Amino acid sequence: MPLWEGIEDASATPEPIWFSRTKPNDWKPLRKVDCRKLNDPDQCKEGRVVIEGGRATANLSEKVIKYNFYNAPDRELCAATWYETAAGALPRPIRCKEDCDHIEALYQTALRAFSSLSGDKEFVASVLKEEVMLSSTGTATESANISYAAFVQYNAVSKVVAIKKRPTPKQILSFTDSSILLQRGYVDYTVEGEAEEVALGPVRHLIFVVHGIGEALWSKEGITMPDSIEELNYTRAAMHKRQIEIWKKECARCEKEKSAYPPPPNRIELLPIQWYHRIHSSSGSLKKSLNSVTLNSIPALRAIANDVVFDVLMYLTPEFCKEVLECVTEQICDLYSKFKEIHKHFVSFGGKCSLIGHSLGSVIVWDLLSFLKIKQEKDSAHSSPFCISESICGFGSPSQKIFLSLSDSSFMPRLKKEMLKTLPFEPHFSCFLGSPLGLFLTLRGANDVFEKLRTEASGVNSNNDDLTFETSPFTLPSGAIYNIFHPSDPVVYRIEPLLFPPDTDPLSIPAPAVLITKEGGMRAHYALKQLGEDLTKSWIESTTKFGTLLSDTLKTLGAQQSGTTVNEQKSAKKEVKFALGGRSPRVDYQIQQGIVENEYFSAVTAHSTYFRNQDVLDFIIETGTDSCSSNNNNFVKYNP
Repeated sequence: MPLWEGIEDASATPEPIWFSRTKPNDWKPLRKVDCRKLNDPDQCKEGRVVIEGGRATANLSEKVIKYNFYNAPDRELCAATWYETAAGALPRPIRCKEDCDHIEALYQTALRAFSSLSGDKEFVASVLKEEVMLSSTGTATESANISYAAFVQYNAVSKVVAIKKRPTPKQILSFTDSSILLQRGYVDYTVEGEAEEVALGPVRHLIFVVHGIGEALWSKEGITMPDSIEELNYTRAAMHKRQIEIWKKECARCEKEKSAYPPPPNRIELLPIQWYHRIHSSSGSLKKSLNSVTLNSIPALRAIANDVVFDVLMYLTPEFCKEVLECVTEQICDLYSKFKEIHKHFVSFGGKCSLIGHSLGSVIVWDLLSFLKIKQEKDSAHSSPFCISESICGFGSPSQKIFLSLSDSSFMPRLKKEMLKTLPFEPHFSCFLGSPLGLFLTLRGANDVFEKLRTEASGVNSNNDDLTFETSPFTLPSGAIYNIFHPSDPVVYRIEPLLFPPDTDPLSIPAPAVLITKEGGMRAHYALKQLGEDLTKSWIESTTKFGTLLSDTLKTLGAQQSGTTVNEQKSAKKEVKFALGGRSPRVDYQIQQGIVENEYFSAVTAHSTYFRNQDVLDFIIETGTDSCSSNNNNFVKYNP
């Protein structure tokens, strides 16, 4: 019995593999779990199948894949059981179903003819002479001017049988072998991220990510920087992989302890919020005027300045600020509703929603939370002025409230018209990455309203010794707020100093907390660096304090004579906490730097690499899971 060439799937009925493409001849196989869904008649009854973890829908009648949650080009869809082979390349699908059926019938006939049970030479000869005409479309070598035919080839020397295709002899005369080997069944393949995502539990945490400045620039053709969708696809896959790694470690620990394995962690979904198209399309006339006054020299750098700086300048105008906020709010509301339709048990099983803002996106997130705060306070007060409840601020009795007039809303943008919509949920946490928010709050004069709240809160609770108001009790409606930044990022600004009184000595303001996750821990080189800095700081402080040592000793003796102990004096100094952080006592968090990292070189890439930083990924995973409860803040350590 002869051998067969090009038979990857020798089963009686090969399972179709589904492919998609956005570019010609760039067919990529779908995830295996999605192929099984598309091959299931019960799931294809309505002609639409949700695939890729709910992020896309396959329309079988139109043969396209449409994204459910973001704007991206549709992908053409096809299925195949037979493929064209090419040297050094993956097999290319023959996407015409009739062609696949005709080739399959030819293969089954040849299979019977060359079987050990068949001894009919005339039957074999007739099969070798048979040709099956293929359509001009639906193949990788499609051409309107060339027709192809499939045939059976038998090598009597090597005794190998194969199914091939070639141009019809009447149209092309060639002195070389122009036939193409056809393959039954696709090669064994894997889609990156599929195994990890399938192994995880259902989605229980949805995070909306608001992009920052320059998205219009990154989305242009020829720009190598990934846009927000590409970046989040990478981040999602990396997070799922990390979740499985952590889960496997926990399983290995349980195996040693001979205890029950923990269930796999639930999936975290990231969805991008795209607003740049709104501000750049609506401001077409302004952009045209800007381009007309732009010099022709160094065009690459001027294009960056126009596309990147333009976002910030436009957001400072009330009209476009409102337009961006409404655009983002509307998208979040629509996507959240659609997400609940696809993941029907998300809310009933305790699903959580959070917000991440990168760069200018963090300012947008802050402003959305500010408008949500106003709405909540208006609803509770049932009056036009809005008030800040002490229970929200983290102190006092809910019956006591501190009222602020609308003129005190300097922590948020001033719009000419009222926002019609607000966020449909209160975020589990809100995270600012590479944020210039501190600069925006400073320009708005937010420090004044923060200080007013601190002063009035101290007056209302002057008889309560358990409450201290070193910092403003101002909060926003979010379970926790984190301002995470790379120390070399030239765009970032701190938030915590604005929560202190304006006359606070800068040296008394605590340094940013160091972002140290439970999984990543503190890097050894960073610990040594911190130790060196602490020793240097201690030596400098010891030299400055030596002159006051005698006076401190006399004060201590005086305090003992008056009946006050030294321990009581030390106990007066408490750790500074920020109500704005919510569950987190701190707001500003600094990412650990690398072993060999120059501040100036890092400044070039620091602002665009947050979603690829392992500590940031671990932070999102740990903060977004139930293991990080309100009483568990072990994922960060603080500078002394």
